[in-house]
Amino acid sequence: MVLGVLYEMRASDLDHLDLTEGVLIGNYRRVEVVAETLASAATRVAAQTFVSDRRDISLRPSTRYLACLIAGALEHGLPAAYVEWLRAVPACEESAEALSFRPLLDDALGRRR
Repeated sequence: MVLGVLYEMRASDLDHLDLTEGVLIGNYRRVEVVAETLASAATRVAAQTFVSDRRDISLRPSTRYLACLIAGALEHGLPAAYVEWLRAVPACEESAEALSFRPLLDDALGRRR
């Protein structure tokens, strides 16, 4: 089981995520999954998520990305145990290479809007 938050999005929003998550360069791919709410009367809904076929145990999420996950988990009231689990995940600072690409990505995203 993976905890998270579901958002209703337009196709253009999904295209935006494809770009930011590196779908076009093979970092991730979008797949359809069935999600179930945590409510007592659990509801099942079709959803999409990003998965990667790259398996490298040395890879760590960036501190920026992990901070977004933690903030979202807190904002949406996900279980405290899950938030603590997220806080224990080892993270790394973004590399100089990744930081150098951020302005290019921001520019590309700005043009798509």
